[in-house]
Amino acid sequence: MLRHPLLLVLVLTVPLWAQSRRAKARDYELAMAQARERLIEVLNGEADPAVPLHRHLVRIHELLGQAVMVDSERPEAYLTRGMFLCDAAVAMSRYLEEESVRARTRGISDERIQQATQLGLRERARYLGGNAAIGAHAEFQRAIHAYKRQGTLHPHFVDFISAVLKYAGREFEQAKRGEPGAIEDFKKLLRKRYRVDQCRDYLAKCYRDLGVHAYGHKEFDQAQEYWDQALKYTRDPHLRRILFTIKAGAYEADKEYGSAEAVVRKQIEDEPGVANHWKNLGLILGYEGRAREALVAYGRTR
Repeated sequence: MLRHPLLLVLVLTVPLWAQSRRAKARDYELAMAQARERLIEVLNGEADPAVPLHRHLVRIHELLGQAVMVDSERPEAYLTRGMFLCDAAVAMSRYLEEESVRARTRGISDERIQQATQLGLRERARYLGGNAAIGAHAEFQRAIHAYKRQGTLHPHFVDFISAVLKYAGREFEQAKRGEPGAIEDFKKLLRKRYRVDQCRDYLAKCYRDLGVHAYGHKEFDQAQEYWDQALKYTRDPHLRRILFTIKAGAYEADKEYGSAEAVVRKQIEDEPGVANHWKNLGLILGYEGRAREALVAYGRTR
């Protein structure tokens, strides 16, 4: 005869609860992995080129939303979604800026460029759910509430999301109302050893975009200095690959093949096993008339 029915209920319930938590964790990690994989494809230029950039970004946002739905108690899920919205807003703005530079080189009038830019901004708003900064702020507030419920809200967390929102607004060096920009905020957090890797990556992204802006305004040396600053901060292999590619591409476009070669050789030191880096070295050596060395480099792509 059962003397402690409540004990039996607990014995039966605890394994079921643990199994449910494991299933949630598994589904959450799967959704996050799919989002990361899609994002890496976009960053490396491996995503379907026939699909507009904003549609790729929307799909990643949806995958992150699935992660939130799987486990709504995870603060990091909301934080990641908010950070992605900020990155997406900056990516679209940078894309429009780069397209404007290309349009000017083709002799397209400033009026037509302005019309195309406004259309691009409307598309960004449509596919990213309106103002991305507002959406990101809402996600960050959800993260704060989730951390508070867990009793794990860090005293520097609000400063961190404030810096991320400045980054989203492209307030890199100086914010509105004369406040310090995102760069100074991230450096301050870095000195406090808070979210070190994320702060380093955001600093790199700030300098990357400052470099793109400077290059678009024909400040070529300043652009390269910004990109060098970016490389000093980030250890992320995908971000470093993008930065090396931008630097080498800019030198190559300016026919500074010696500088382009030096950058690609540094990239090979970073990732010696990537065949595409050797292919790029071969191209540059070919431009310099060093056919034999170029063939050796091409041979390393196999």
